[in-house]
Amino acid sequence: FSMSWFRPSPRPAAVWRVMTDFEGQPSWNAALSEVHAVDDPDGRPVFEEIGADGKRKKLVTTLWDPPRQVTREVVEDRWESSSRSLRVEPDGLGSRITLRVRSEISNPMMRWVAVSVLGPDLTPHHYLRALADQLGDPQSQVERINEGASAEDGAATVR
Repeated sequence: FSMSWFRPSPRPAAVWRVMTDFEGQPSWNAALSEVHAVDDPDGRPVFEEIGADGKRKKLVTTLWDPPRQVTREVVEDRWESSSRSLRVEPDGLGSRITLRVRSEISNPMMRWVAVSVLGPDLTPHHYLRALADQLGDPQSQVERINEGASAEDGAATVR
């Protein structure tokens, strides 16, 4: 699924600086307690996120196209294979942000909990809400718009 966000300001370069300052995200994203760079034998940019719940995830940057798009994939997670792609585009005097999250949860029980109990939009929704607040736009609203045929596909707009 994906989520998009329209915002009258700031311009894409300013949005890019905030959303790609991975180590600074715990200061505005309550879902994270810590983010730090880790060594990667292949020399790729890898950051470990420690969630507010203590769960650790390593994310490798697989696409870096400033100030337009960054894609990161979860590595070394026995339950989940996922990627997060953020795209920033000019929109009038401000920006349009699209967050696309693709996730595959191998354990059927964990998959059921993620979709039925937590809801597939929970993490992306909270991330976009926190990003909007950090950028000084607390009045924005996140809306989901279906893009595909499956429950995992779709889009949302923050206005």
